[in-house]
Amino acid sequence: DPFIDLDQKAALFTLLRAAAEAELDIEDARYKLCEMCDFNPMAAFRCIQGPSIKGWLSASDLHLWLQSQPHPVAGYVLEDVLTIVKLRTGTLEIFPEDFVRMTTPTFRSSVWLKELALARGARPGHPPPEVSYRLCQLFLVELDFVSRLRFHQRRLRQVAISGYAIMKYLDADEGFCAGMGGLLCSSAVRSLLMRGVPGYARPMEAMLCDALLKRINPSDAAFFPADSLGRLLDVLLPTAGYSDVERIAFRESYGYDRARSPIRVPTTTPPRLVSPRRSESPRSSPRYLGSPVRRNLDYEAVSPPRSPARSP
Repeated sequence: DPFIDLDQKAALFTLLRAAAEAELDIEDARYKLCEMCDFNPMAAFRCIQGPSIKGWLSASDLHLWLQSQPHPVAGYVLEDVLTIVKLRTGTLEIFPEDFVRMTTPTFRSSVWLKELALARGARPGHPPPEVSYRLCQLFLVELDFVSRLRFHQRRLRQVAISGYAIMKYLDADEGFCAGMGGLLCSSAVRSLLMRGVPGYARPMEAMLCDALLKRINPSDAAFFPADSLGRLLDVLLPTAGYSDVERIAFRESYGYDRARSPIRVPTTTPPRLVSPRRSESPRSSPRYLGSPVRRNLDYEAVSPPRSPARSP
């Protein structure tokens, strides 16, 4: 593989396996939380939000609520809370739909429990003690994964792996179209994860693959953008909505890859854009005789007829 060596593959697989294992633990914590008959996601959202009337939950609001709980999760700093919020939402705010996704099961086998939790009636006031404890346990698993993730992100920086190489490698089963348009094929990524790296990283089990894909592809789409994966790896990946500045390295690498193709496209200068020709006005026509003084006109001057001279 000309794009990624064995050390880079091992570092990438180790991080992805850690993320998959953590996602299974988080899913288990969500399941235990939603099993509580008193838990309603929207009621918990409003409780953490406090007296504010805004329609979202900031990372500071979540951090203040965690600090007020008699739980080990109160020892984490705001930076860690900001990290888990950005990993899950891509922003620094948690909207109601994001909070529901973070606190309810995401696997298809547990959809019934999610619907049951959403259908429960919301009780005014603070949540019961056991619900608060389960909610703190859920965020504790998330924050612990952030600490674990930083070790693997540092290893990725040490092996100097590029985002373009990651996209081409994970989507290698798609051939020439691998990573094209900033999209990854779900089946291609799953096939690669289940093969592993012989001698460096063991293959992932089907359950771990499901957990990882659920994290980086929450919509279960056949082709999905790499935004969530890029936040997980802390590497700039070519995404579907890129800017020219973010994709300079990608375009250069892609151009180098095309040069190695057996079908060579001759390098030519791009065509110069020419504005459409304007229609000529009647005055620009050489047959126009309206002006008294005109040069380069192809016509014979005709003098006015003179009256015959009278004899004296």
